[in-house]
Amino acid sequence: MTNLLLIKGSKDDQCNDLCIVGSGAIKCDAGESSWLPLLENIKKLALLLDFNPPDNAENTLYAEFLCSWIGEYSRVVTLRLAYHLIVALLNHRKKSEGKELRNCINRELKDLNPPYDNSYFEADWYDPKKLGETFEDFNKLYKQWQLLKDARSELAKVYKEAEKRLGKRNYNEEVEEVLSKNWILTLNWDTTLWDIRTEKIIQWHGLCSHSETMILPTEVYNSLEFIRVLIIPDTSWMCEKQKEFYDWCLKRTEALHAVTCKAHELISRASSIWFVGCALNTYDCEVNTAFSKVKTPNLKQVNIVNLKKNKEAVTLRTKFLISRKNDVEQRFIDV
Repeated sequence: MTNLLLIKGSKDDQCNDLCIVGSGAIKCDAGESSWLPLLENIKKLALLLDFNPPDNAENTLYAEFLCSWIGEYSRVVTLRLAYHLIVALLNHRKKSEGKELRNCINRELKDLNPPYDNSYFEADWYDPKKLGETFEDFNKLYKQWQLLKDARSELAKVYKEAEKRLGKRNYNEEVEEVLSKNWILTLNWDTTLWDIRTEKIIQWHGLCSHSETMILPTEVYNSLEFIRVLIIPDTSWMCEKQKEFYDWCLKRTEALHAVTCKAHELISRASSIWFVGCALNTYDCEVNTAFSKVKTPNLKQVNIVNLKKNKEAVTLRTKFLISRKNDVEQRFIDV
């Protein structure tokens, strides 16, 4: 899979305005909520994960909970699996690189931006006993990861099949002009916004056509960044389960690394940011993480496009998001 699947537009395109577009900007032809396709399939997805969904499961609150549960559980299991794979990898490399391996690994990790915490590898990771325990744990965790991967794929399938029913909400002339002329960072998994006039769009949270790229509520992508650095030219020594997991991690990190770097660049460069249909709550972890990392020296104005009933909550969250910059004008546009 190429990184270009998640980015439409030239990397050299310049713009002062940046649009960050959430699920509130998308509607379904059978109802106003973009959550509708998921709500129609929520019980099926819950049962796949051995949940016993309540009778009134077809509501946004339950859907948000289930998606965030999949995301958080996936994050924990995937990170633990990655650690076990790294232990196996380091043992394999030690046979050829010997005592120089630790220095070599540290040099590779320093290439990350930001540098990865090298204390992660301070344990005696080449101990044979530890390797044996690690392999046993890997098999146990793999079953959990496989179940969660299937749930992620099912969620992706729901939105992929629903794409024909989804469309962009219509806004006033000012908002429509901004959307058509500037970079859009969409937090949605569908490609609805690819059909509007803009030629500059980034699928910041991945694509439903490639479920391994999807960022779920509470997830952040870079917890697996060190996997991308420690690329393994020869995987013949791995078992099939290790190969499957390693390939999945590479596809995910390689695609999302390019997207996140571009998103951070655009945020740092923007003089005006438009939050269109964004809740900016605890489920938008990737957005919150980005603004905690990226400096915004040029930012002069923030425009919030949302429903009037959400004004107080979204305005406060936006104010917190940009709290490191004191001289930013904040404007709310009721839709």
